Formats: sequence, C-alpha cells, structure tokens
Amino acid sequence: LNVKPIFKRPGKTVLTDPTLLHEYDAYYLAEDSPLRYKGLDLKKEFGIRMPDQNFNGCMPATYTMGACK
Repeated sequence: LNVKPIFKRPGKTVLTDPTLLHEYDAYYLAEDSPLRYKGLDLKKEFGIRMPDQNFNGCMPATYTMGACK
C-alpha cells in the first residue's frame, strides 16, 4: 500500500508543554484522507483490546489508523 495519508498539519511543531498534548492534532488524518475510517477492528480480527486512550490522551475512535484519531 503506497498512499499519501494527508495529515492536517505535518511538520515541525511548537508544542513544548505536555499538558497541551490533548490539543496536538498536526498528525490527525484530514477529513479527505483516503485512510480515514479504513482501519481494522483489532478486537474482532485479532482479539487485541483497544487502548483506553490514544497518543493525545483521548478515547480512540473506531476504525481509524495511527496513534491519533
């Protein structure tokens, strides 16, 4: 699979305060990303339980890809 993921704002960040990590969305998939909602149901397919939170400390969305929603 060779697809451009289309992130919201990839590149360098100015985030230096870890308490603001929940607001960091540069690497969220953009609404028009071809990968949006193309993830697997890991519990159903492999018996892997989804984590309680994603990279940003939020509840992970179902069928999304990556560490951020």
